[in-house]
Amino acid sequence: MSRRVLSAVCIAAAVVLAACSPAAEPVPGADSLPEVQWLPCGAIECAQVDVPVDYAMPNGPIVALSVFRRVATGVEKPKTVVVLPDRRYGASARQIVERAPLTMGSEVRNITMVGVALRGSVDSPMPAGSEHLVSSLAVADDIDTVRRDLSLKKVSVLAWGSGATAATVLKMLNPDVVSTMVLDSPSDPGVSQTMLAAKQIESSEAAVVEAMKWCASHISCPMNANVAKELNKFKTNLRVGRIAEGADYGTIARAGTAALAAGRPQDLFVAITEASDGDSQKLLGLGGALPTVASAYAPCADVSKKAAARIAQMYAANMNAKTRLIHIGAEAIVYEFCKDLPESSLTLGKIDADTNAFNADVLVLIARGDQVAPPYAARTMAKRMGWKYESVYANRHLVVGIDRAVTARALQFLMKS
Repeated sequence: MSRRVLSAVCIAAAVVLAACSPAAEPVPGADSLPEVQWLPCGAIECAQVDVPVDYAMPNGPIVALSVFRRVATGVEKPKTVVVLPDRRYGASARQIVERAPLTMGSEVRNITMVGVALRGSVDSPMPAGSEHLVSSLAVADDIDTVRRDLSLKKVSVLAWGSGATAATVLKMLNPDVVSTMVLDSPSDPGVSQTMLAAKQIESSEAAVVEAMKWCASHISCPMNANVAKELNKFKTNLRVGRIAEGADYGTIARAGTAALAAGRPQDLFVAITEASDGDSQKLLGLGGALPTVASAYAPCADVSKKAAARIAQMYAANMNAKTRLIHIGAEAIVYEFCKDLPESSLTLGKIDADTNAFNADVLVLIARGDQVAPPYAARTMAKRMGWKYESVYANRHLVVGIDRAVTARALQFLMKS
């Protein structure tokens, strides 16, 4: 008997057997159990959604994503908006949902907001040995898994920073599951990440210049009388070892990023002034600790080892370049860790967008003076994709939930039909 005939006989037998067999009994109570089990968490609700650690092995180990929900009030059929935080800057997923009425206004009560803690974050820790599996592509799959577990055909998305980059990946690769989307300060997953690193260096240098201009024009700045002279005094003291308590150029670079990303240049200049006068506590506190390998998991997961090595070299060269001002950032250290981590197979840079992702209901927002995510990336991506783009006159990283007018604009866009 030929293989094709044998297959036909087997199929026919299977059909007869199925027809003669009694119907399977439903599991008691299965229909009444929601996909996600929500529990009270103060003023909001909390739950967990299990997702594969590695989507290439769907039946392998899992990671429990923490999700947080604020249910709409006074609306018959509210829209569900999934919110994704940045990994490093701004509020956590829980904080965003808890504080939404305060940071986004009363209109936010008209939507059901679901915050997702990104894999690898404090609220969604990865199992030991898999800490590096936190690429933006994996996060995009996580968002889609949460959507399915919430039994939603489509979702609207509001995302910040690295969360916005992951949401961009989802929209580019699976556009039909996302209705409206607001991206605050995303990167572009569809172009060379090495090129974007060069643009980010340019943005960080420009941010320092703007900060100096701000100090020179504001009497509240303690270095206002002569910014260049006071900064040179600080650098001289730093070079000859007069700055106490171990502060160095790395400290000032990290402190600069922290202060300028938060839109608080005053903090940087106060810290510099006090350090010059012998008290480095504010400078050390603002600069924080040196980056560790844990801070490199996410950046390294999005680039190849070759690209990471090149990016580390670029940042190191910039930090070592002579300047009358200061350099900011710690990326040279972060990307140097990549060589000791497993190489990612889910890298950014060659994401080919689905046809339906173009000219979609997506609003891209970014501050003109963003020193963390280069405005170039957001602007050119929005133009290429046919998405709406608005730059905000501000020198900081992240704007939604901070600038009232921009926040109102974002919510209005998300609530459109």
